[in-house]
Amino acid sequence: MERRKALLVISSVAAASLAPHRSRAQVKKVPRVGYLTSGKAGGAFDTFRVFREGLLHLGYVEGKDVVFEPRYGEGKVDQLAGLAAELLRLDADIIALSSAVALRAAKQAGALIPIVFAVVPSPSAIVEMGFAMSVDRPGGNITGISSYDPHQASKSFQLLQEALPSLHSVAILSDRDIPHSATDPGWSPVERNYDKAARAAGLEPLVLRIGGPTPDLESAFETMAKQKVQALRVLEVPVPLLHLDQIAELAKTHRLPTMFPGGYPNSGALISYGTSIFDAVREMPMYVDKILKGANPGELPIITSTKGELVFNLKVAEEIGVVISPTLVKRATRAL
Repeated sequence: MERRKALLVISSVAAASLAPHRSRAQVKKVPRVGYLTSGKAGGAFDTFRVFREGLLHLGYVEGKDVVFEPRYGEGKVDQLAGLAAELLRLDADIIALSSAVALRAAKQAGALIPIVFAVVPSPSAIVEMGFAMSVDRPGGNITGISSYDPHQASKSFQLLQEALPSLHSVAILSDRDIPHSATDPGWSPVERNYDKAARAAGLEPLVLRIGGPTPDLESAFETMAKQKVQALRVLEVPVPLLHLDQIAELAKTHRLPTMFPGGYPNSGALISYGTSIFDAVREMPMYVDKILKGANPGELPIITSTKGELVFNLKVAEEIGVVISPTLVKRATRAL
């Protein structure tokens, strides 16, 4: 009897000593991936959807290998820092984000966890704006992918001049809240790049900046009409991207030829041209995967996605009375 009691005590002690180890082995922390964007949820232009699909394609199982925490600014740039802070309170392991304004907001929130970005500005502009120490070794906790094509601005105006031979003035539509260059106050790198490229092409540029979440687009188009601009180049920056459909409709009303960024061919522009933030977003899961497996973001170089497209919308051309030469159409990725 005494021997049986002793065995029971020993068994109980052994079970108790093993229980915490078994519990620790069973409770595995699932990485929490925050996603921050200035855009809207849902629809064809939801960058989080593209990012999520990319990470799942790498073999991650949602709920088992990763938990997603998407946060959308919906054009309210001033709320992005608060959304970033919310992700930090949720104990996110990493933040993926699209757009330079989201990157700025994450820094303002004091994020020290790894950050992977997809942005339009060039890698050197990211360094210039103070988000990284260098392109090859960003240092700190930030790295990512740029969709910058150094020749895109000049090619944009070259294409517009080929499509519109009498073109001499062009409007450039930007976002007043995007980060400006520390060395060129009053200008963001992308704005300055397009302004210089337009002037180099012999065009008179008119840079217009709108702010969200409800920009006064009618006033912007009235200004374009007063200045007698002959075409509109929309930059791939947050607020204009959220209102492409409305911009396209107003442009058709004013019979103003438009060029939208690449990746947005069904938004009613005459021409869609260039690299796309979506292609940069598709490459983000690769870096997120490496970091979740132990890589140091500060040692992962900032890379560039330069895949581009050229799309002509011949239906829009007919509506606004523009004839695109067959030779030019043949150079397109596709025509609508």
